[in-house]
Amino acid sequence: MSAVPATMAEAVNTLLRAAGTESVRLDVGPFAAGSVPEAVIAAQNVLQLLDLHEQAEEELTDALVAAQDRLLALYDLTRVQAESRDHAEAHERTAAAVLTSTECDSGVLVGGGLLYQAGDEAHFPVLARIAEEAVARGLTEPAVWPDAPTPTMVAPVPVSTSPALAMAITRTHGPAFDTGDVKLAAAVAAVIGGLVNLTRLHRSEVQRAQLEQEHQMASALAQAVLSTEPPQVPGAEVYARCVPANLAGGDFFTFAPRDGALWFAVGDVAGKGLPAAMIMTRAVTAIRNACVAGRSDDPADVVNQVNEELFGYLVDAGRFITMAVGRYLPGSGYVDVCNAGHSPLARAERSGVTVIPPATLPIGALSTVAARSLRLPFTEGDLLVLGSDGLAEQQDPHGKLFGYERFLTAVGRAHEALSYGRRHDDVPAQVARRLFAEVAQHAADTQPDDDCTLVVLRAAEVDR
Repeated sequence: MSAVPATMAEAVNTLLRAAGTESVRLDVGPFAAGSVPEAVIAAQNVLQLLDLHEQAEEELTDALVAAQDRLLALYDLTRVQAESRDHAEAHERTAAAVLTSTECDSGVLVGGGLLYQAGDEAHFPVLARIAEEAVARGLTEPAVWPDAPTPTMVAPVPVSTSPALAMAITRTHGPAFDTGDVKLAAAVAAVIGGLVNLTRLHRSEVQRAQLEQEHQMASALAQAVLSTEPPQVPGAEVYARCVPANLAGGDFFTFAPRDGALWFAVGDVAGKGLPAAMIMTRAVTAIRNACVAGRSDDPADVVNQVNEELFGYLVDAGRFITMAVGRYLPGSGYVDVCNAGHSPLARAERSGVTVIPPATLPIGALSTVAARSLRLPFTEGDLLVLGSDGLAEQQDPHGKLFGYERFLTAVGRAHEALSYGRRHDDVPAQVARRLFAEVAQHAADTQPDDDCTLVVLRAAEVDR
């Protein structure tokens, strides 16, 4: 209680002395009815005014303290995300600040499920149901919710990404919600929306960074496994290149010389990223082992062996592998190829370009496959072009694919220009560069979403 100012106290004492008394009572004590001195009445009125002043001062002080607590709660609300790196802690502090700033007993935040809750848990189920209903209705402004068992207000939380959010609060003690409370709820919801947006952005950036790191690991792993240079086999000219996309896939190629012949394989593991790269490394190892084991000269036997080895592993991983395995013995006049669901594969000769169709299902599709090889004519100047679907399925800025027909046409043009007539050096490399250039021209700076792999094999003159 504040002390009465000295000047005011002196004035009252003067009035009391003038009335011949030292105190004032409401029942006017010994004075007879109708004989109360005016000075006493004046003093009594002054003291009543002082009491009213003192009472108003106390109420104003209490109101200022409450307002300060609410302002501090709002201030804390704006600092939660900056100071807390733990999402659970941030939610707990946010909920506490919301209840203090709105002078409510319970509150929930709902968006695709209950995000957090605070206060009297007896109100949580009802508040959650009301908030979910508000989200379903597409509520755009804070509103007092009708027919709620306790005074309840719902406010949509403005967020930039899905799912939509809504805050529901209830005040079981104190005055009913008024216009000021509605405006305050809108302000609190806006602050929460900013915090949620920051949290979602942070998580998105973390996921993007993790994805980028995974891509780098996958790319490094893929490049380490792929053969850097095809082996030198007299009578066989080879070029191979894999261009990783922004998100690494499972493209691969590998070579294995044996008994004067060149074994080769091109494939693609379904999926992208580190899982596909890990499967790819195991597939390459299995193919190389099967090629150099010397059990057979038939590529189909390699396909069957690889499928038998990897089937269970691929089923557990939920993946499959398309691939083509071939064997070329220079000077034989033919090449053997077993295509397990892979494309595009083409053979270019003087009469034109032909597609090498699949002869069996991809690796991992069935536990047992009856793969068979195709024996194709392959004489000096002929080309075997083994690509991946990333080439044919490259899109332009309008979403149009490069296409398999255009790919075959490009193979024919390159083959005709380079394989016959005037002698050209390193024909497979020049053919590959032309094909990559046509695909890039079609893309017109559109980023690829899949790896682009190309192996070009040319039948060259065999020294006798």
